[in-house]
Amino acid sequence: YGSRSTIIGAVFFVQPMQELTAGLSSMNTALLVSSLFVFMVMIFPAYWATARLIKPLRQTRDIALAMAAGDFSARADVHQKDEIGELAMTMNNLAGTLEKTIADLLLERNRLKQILEGMSDGLIAVDCNGRYTQANQAAWSLLGFESIPDDAGSDPLTCCAELSDIFCQAMEKITPAACRIQVDGRVIRVQASPLADEKNRIAGAVALLHDVTESERLEQTRRDYVANVSHELRAPLTAMRALIEPLSDGLVSEDTDRMRYYGILLR
Repeated sequence: YGSRSTIIGAVFFVQPMQELTAGLSSMNTALLVSSLFVFMVMIFPAYWATARLIKPLRQTRDIALAMAAGDFSARADVHQKDEIGELAMTMNNLAGTLEKTIADLLLERNRLKQILEGMSDGLIAVDCNGRYTQANQAAWSLLGFESIPDDAGSDPLTCCAELSDIFCQAMEKITPAACRIQVDGRVIRVQASPLADEKNRIAGAVALLHDVTESERLEQTRRDYVANVSHELRAPLTAMRALIEPLSDGLVSEDTDRMRYYGILLR
């Protein structure tokens, strides 16, 4: 520009493209080398941090898998003070609680099993579809089995249709039902009651079997005895009545005849 802001000329700066290309190439190379260097420097801390983060997570996953398989003895590392450590502590508490709960349930199951096996009466349980689920040794014995069959598919209900019917009756009417069945010449009294779940829905039924053969025999003996005594007393009582009626009606007027009647009655 001139003194009066008029254009008086121009200046051109010229540089070969090879120099610009070389400069850009050297700058790109420097950036690539520096990036590789930073990557090599950061890969080990990143790997260490990732491994430190993933290891407790994998351990917690393994504990969850072990718990799902029924092993509640495994425990996670709780030395970390962050959220992962809290997760491991929670998992350990869960495993401990489940282990104690399962142990209590096993204890109660074994205790109930011993009680059922020690009963002299038989006990049979079925599900809501009428399928056999549980029975003690006394029930098998009352139904004619010397021991519990080895065949897991053996169903005591198949040997007695009346037993299956009493279960169905108890579940359909939602009320206790009772009957008497004959097994190998024995009389078995069956008392079935429906079972309800926590939502008051029928979940099955349980029946108590009791051998009443001896009591039935005693009752029959009592009935026979009463019948025999009644029959034996009928003849002498009829004869006594034939003597008492004339005395009561005044038909015997002589004292000697009355004394003779009294003597017969006394004898």
